[in-house]
Amino acid sequence: MLNTVQNYLGVLLAEIARVSPPGMAGVITGGAVFFAYAGMIVMPAWFELILEVSHSCRLAFVIPGTVSIGVGTIFFVVCTPNIDLRMHGLEKFYWDKFSSPV
Repeated sequence: MLNTVQNYLGVLLAEIARVSPPGMAGVITGGAVFFAYAGMIVMPAWFELILEVSHSCRLAFVIPGTVSIGVGTIFFVVCTPNIDLRMHGLEKFYWDKFSSPV
Protein backbone atom coordinates (compact mmCIF):
# COMPACT_ATOMS: atom_id res chain seq x y z
CA MET A 1 0.00 0.00 0.00
CA LEU A 2 2.76 2.46 0.91
CA ASN A 3 4.49 1.92 -2.41
CA THR A 4 1.25 2.65 -4.29
CA VAL A 5 0.81 5.91 -2.40
CA GLN A 6 4.37 6.97 -3.16
CA ASN A 7 3.93 6.22 -6.85
CA TYR A 8 0.66 8.14 -6.99
CA LEU A 9 2.29 11.21 -5.44
CA GLY A 10 5.04 11.10 -8.06
CA VAL A 11 2.51 10.94 -10.89
CA LEU A 12 0.47 13.75 -9.33
CA LEU A 13 3.50 16.01 -8.95
CA ALA A 14 4.71 15.25 -12.48
CA GLU A 15 1.32 16.25 -13.88
CA ILE A 16 1.21 19.42 -11.78
CA ALA A 17 4.70 20.36 -12.97
CA ARG A 18 3.68 19.67 -16.58
CA VAL A 19 0.72 22.07 -16.53
CA SER A 20 2.39 24.79 -14.46
CA PRO A 21 3.67 27.93 -16.18
CA PRO A 22 7.36 28.10 -17.13
CA GLY A 23 9.59 28.75 -14.15
CA MET A 24 6.82 28.10 -11.61
CA ALA A 25 6.88 24.29 -11.40
CA GLY A 26 8.75 24.27 -8.08
CA VAL A 27 6.44 26.76 -6.41
CA ILE A 28 3.27 25.06 -7.60
CA THR A 29 4.38 21.50 -6.80
CA GLY A 30 5.57 22.74 -3.38
CA GLY A 31 2.08 24.11 -2.72
CA ALA A 32 0.52 20.83 -3.80
CA VAL A 33 2.80 18.85 -1.47
CA PHE A 34 2.00 21.25 1.39
CA PHE A 35 -1.75 20.76 1.03
CA ALA A 36 -1.43 17.00 0.50
CA TYR A 37 0.58 16.53 3.70
CA ALA A 38 -1.56 19.04 5.63
CA GLY A 39 -4.55 16.87 4.77
CA MET A 40 -2.72 13.77 5.94
CA ILE A 41 -2.07 15.45 9.29
CA VAL A 42 -5.38 17.26 9.83
CA MET A 43 -7.93 14.71 8.58
CA PRO A 44 -7.24 11.94 11.15
CA ALA A 45 -7.49 14.48 13.98
CA TRP A 46 -10.71 15.89 12.50
CA PHE A 47 -12.11 12.36 12.12
CA GLU A 48 -11.33 11.61 15.79
CA LEU A 49 -12.89 14.88 16.96
CA ILE A 50 -16.12 14.20 15.05
CA LEU A 51 -16.15 10.63 16.35
CA GLU A 52 -15.69 11.74 19.98
CA VAL A 53 -18.36 14.44 19.74
CA SER A 54 -20.99 12.53 17.78
CA HIS A 55 -20.20 8.89 18.77
CA SER A 56 -21.03 8.00 15.17
CA CYS A 57 -18.62 6.48 12.68
CA ARG A 58 -21.08 7.31 9.92
CA LEU A 59 -20.88 11.05 10.63
CA ALA A 60 -17.11 10.85 11.04
CA PHE A 61 -16.91 9.59 7.44
CA VAL A 62 -19.78 11.63 5.93
CA ILE A 63 -18.80 15.10 7.17
CA PRO A 64 -15.18 15.15 5.89
CA GLY A 65 -16.28 13.36 2.72
CA THR A 66 -18.96 15.97 2.05
CA VAL A 67 -16.47 18.79 2.57
CA SER A 68 -14.00 17.09 0.20
CA ILE A 69 -16.65 16.60 -2.48
CA GLY A 70 -17.77 20.22 -2.09
CA VAL A 71 -14.24 21.60 -2.45
CA GLY A 72 -13.58 19.30 -5.41
CA THR A 73 -16.77 20.50 -7.09
CA ILE A 74 -15.80 24.14 -6.58
CA PHE A 75 -12.34 23.52 -8.07
CA PHE A 76 -13.87 21.64 -11.00
CA VAL A 77 -16.30 24.46 -11.78
CA VAL A 78 -13.66 27.17 -11.41
CA CYS A 79 -10.87 25.35 -13.28
CA THR A 80 -12.84 23.81 -16.16
CA PRO A 81 -12.58 26.88 -18.45
CA ASN A 82 -8.82 27.04 -17.79
CA ILE A 83 -8.39 23.37 -18.71
CA ASP A 84 -10.27 23.96 -21.96
CA LEU A 85 -7.97 26.86 -22.82
CA ARG A 86 -4.88 24.74 -22.30
CA MET A 87 -6.30 21.86 -24.35
CA HIS A 88 -6.81 24.15 -27.35
CA GLY A 89 -3.30 25.64 -27.29
CA LEU A 90 -4.24 28.92 -25.63
CA GLU A 91 -1.84 28.66 -22.68
CA LYS A 92 -0.39 32.09 -23.40
CA PHE A 93 -3.84 33.69 -23.09
CA TYR A 94 -4.51 31.89 -19.82
CA TRP A 95 -1.24 32.83 -18.11
CA ASP A 96 -1.20 36.41 -19.46
CA LYS A 97 -4.74 36.94 -18.24
CA PHE A 98 -4.15 35.73 -14.67
CA SER A 99 -0.49 36.51 -14.01
CA SER A 100 0.32 39.66 -12.12
CA PRO A 101 2.83 42.14 -13.55
CA VAL A 102 6.14 42.17 -11.71
